[in-house]
Amino acid sequence: MKVRIVVSDPANRGAIGSGGYSQIKSLSEVSDALRGRLTALTGDAPKARAAMCQNLQLATFRASDRPTWADGKPYAQHHKLVSVDGSAFYIGSKNLYPSWLQDFGYVIESPAAARQLANGLLAPQWKYSQATATYDYTRGVCQG
Repeated sequence: MKVRIVVSDPANRGAIGSGGYSQIKSLSEVSDALRGRLTALTGDAPKARAAMCQNLQLATFRASDRPTWADGKPYAQHHKLVSVDGSAFYIGSKNLYPSWLQDFGYVIESPAAARQLANGLLAPQWKYSQATATYDYTRGVCQG
């Protein structure tokens, strides 16, 4: 299964409530956690690494070919989006960690809407974000 993960730029890090959107210092925190979980599941660290190199795209969000917003601030991305097999997706504000925040989101089950999302948002996003990729199976980038 091919997986793409795009997160806020770690340079947009901040304490909760500060306006910073990233809660990581580098993309390696994401890839290390994924590799650790895959190793635990498979019992084989080289196999886990190979699976990531062959199936993962991991990068920080960019909205243009510039490394920051026009005002010089690091890119931030607040929405949460999961797209599955070109047929359904979730978009909303639900975090992967417990929080007192009110969360809201939609699950859309529509191949036509999923195509529109892929063409109108995901493809352009990856066009710019891939420059920051630490994993990109399509270009042979594997920094793990």
